[in-house]
Amino acid sequence: MENNLKDILRDLLNKDKNLLNRRDELIAQLGDKIKPSMLRDYKTIVKVLQNYNVGEIFLAVDGLDRNQHNEAIYQVHQLLNQTGMQEKRINFVIETFVGALGWTDNEQVPSYTYDIPINTPPPVVDDDYDEFIEAYNDIEDDEDSADFVETFNVKEFICSNSKSRRDNLTLPPEFDYISRRKKYGVYWALDIGDDKLAVVPQKRRYGQREHDANAMGEVFDSNYQAGNIYEDIEVYEPAIFSSSLNLIHKGNLILKGAIMTGSASLQPQQSIQPTQSPQPPQSAKAANPTKSTSHLQLTKKPLVISATENIDAINQLESTLNEIDEILNQDNIKSVQLVNPSFTLTNNYSYSERDKEVKNFINKCMRDARFQFKTHIYYYGMGDKSRQKFNGASNYTNFTSDEIPIVCYDATLFGSAKDGFVLTTKGIHSNKFLPTSKFITYQDMELKYINKKIYINDMLANTDVLLKSDREKVYHLIKQCRRAFSTKIYLDDVVEDLINDCRNTPELNFKSHIYYYDNNDVKAKKKFKAALSSYARFTKDELPIVCYDATLFGGGKDGFVISTKGIHLHNFLEDTKFFYYQNINNIQLNQDIYINNDKVNIVINEQKPYIYKLLQMCFECFNK
Repeated sequence: MENNLKDILRDLLNKDKNLLNRRDELIAQLGDKIKPSMLRDYKTIVKVLQNYNVGEIFLAVDGLDRNQHNEAIYQVHQLLNQTGMQEKRINFVIETFVGALGWTDNEQVPSYTYDIPINTPPPVVDDDYDEFIEAYNDIEDDEDSADFVETFNVKEFICSNSKSRRDNLTLPPEFDYISRRKKYGVYWALDIGDDKLAVVPQKRRYGQREHDANAMGEVFDSNYQAGNIYEDIEVYEPAIFSSSLNLIHKGNLILKGAIMTGSASLQPQQSIQPTQSPQPPQSAKAANPTKSTSHLQLTKKPLVISATENIDAINQLESTLNEIDEILNQDNIKSVQLVNPSFTLTNNYSYSERDKEVKNFINKCMRDARFQFKTHIYYYGMGDKSRQKFNGASNYTNFTSDEIPIVCYDATLFGSAKDGFVLTTKGIHSNKFLPTSKFITYQDMELKYINKKIYINDMLANTDVLLKSDREKVYHLIKQCRRAFSTKIYLDDVVEDLINDCRNTPELNFKSHIYYYDNNDVKAKKKFKAALSSYARFTKDELPIVCYDATLFGGGKDGFVISTKGIHLHNFLEDTKFFYYQNINNIQLNQDIYINNDKVNIVINEQKPYIYKLLQMCFECFNK
């Protein structure tokens, strides 16, 4: 009986190695054989099969000499490394496929390492719980949380005397296991053997209630500041408990996405530094309360607020923030008026004739839910706080006389804005946002968003302090600025315009079978995924536009995909055909639609004239 995923894959490939070319079939067969404990490894293999064609890369050199094998291993390692996958997971993928193909029966897998441009070192974790911490830090929503709890057979416990501690924080915390799911103040624990547990907080907002009454401030060192609520938690090191819930060693957290600045009338909580080396990254250390900072001035006689009153205030704040979220997502937000738009950043800076254009652009962004941020992003001219951020960024910006600032991203934990980026009418100025370049013009900028990471000219951007939900927004904001102020035309912008034109044409707003490419449309993504895994083979620089599902039950394996290169066509029980735009002589509509002399099978007859119009629009757009 197979004991791991590699053995299961090996057994399947011994019967038919060409399964590596039939991804859906291979994924299904693997899914039928795995144990629950293999679920996380299975998800990794599914991801690399579906998104990166890893199976095809290995199959192409199977049976060749060792040098060819090593080149394929190198290619896969480089490919996965560029996606931001952690080194241990990359090695797991390579060892699984290479071992399953039998390449390593008498030899060792070569290893490759690359310098990944990040500003903080990877967490220092023990082999007993490294996957546990890695998976925890990848959690983004409740579904991920449920998978995490199930995959790692997580135990849950709470601080059982939290109510008493609200009025008296000198009481030592007491911990008890729970059997019924609770919403707040929960600890997650992994049994690591030797009567020990690796412990992390439940993935939820982290505020004063969690830090004080629920004792997380005594279990974990962190960058917490009194009065702040944090949207995201990253575990640098877990706390270690005994199985009887006695604390053995404190953990270390990096709290991100502060959505309330610490009040000037509240003393910030001092953070205790970790007792073990190596030390956590700079961002994980709390501010020293004995030193003044640029954004927090303490009064000589701080206001004293009881713990109970503070807890109630925090609860009310969380409710209010949820209401603000709903308001920000409404479409009827009125135009935002710039406050004091004429302030200068440097003595020689002056506005050009593009001033009005920039103000209109900022107003438009502020009304668009895609470009509304809770933290760290500041639009130019939006009051004193905006002024402070742009002035803080002046240490790395050097504007020309005709350059106007638009957006500042403050990548610092404590608000100095000395690291991050500034978008202008010319390009992007950055410091520690990208590993090398300080200024890149829009004309020279190549922008990508892969696996929730931003790449500019193939350099990984540092978005560590951002909420995960805001990272894609930052990508779209940079793209929007590039689009508005660059003279160069980008292919992805052309695709976006074409899709918008089609959607704004009533007869091209299809109710079924036709799907426009949209990364936020789950159903559309499934259709494209089915087509790409079945018949449409894209080149590296090819972008998808439209998918037509010609199947009756929604499988998506028959139909056509329109791309920036041409049209991929697969009729039922026929071979796949691909038509480059330059090789298309005509697209005709008689009783049926024909590309050159090849018929396009359409399920619903009433849709034929509109699908014909859609094909013509795409052909005219890209046949240049």
